[in-house]
Amino acid sequence: MVVNWNFTDVKQQVRLTLENGVLSHHFDRPAARPDATITLKRATLDQISRRQKSFAEALV
Repeated sequence: MVVNWNFTDVKQQVRLTLENGVLSHHFDRPAARPDATITLKRATLDQISRRQKSFAEALV
């Protein structure tokens, strides 16, 4: 599984790859054909990680 993360506020892209039980990441090298792409502000992901906001709240 390959997921591209696009962080609009810091202008950064991260590719996460889960393969054979190993999760790896690559900065500023997005996949050409990802399984999913998530675009949000890095600050929003930080709020979700700290449980200050849920994914559902972030969608609004």
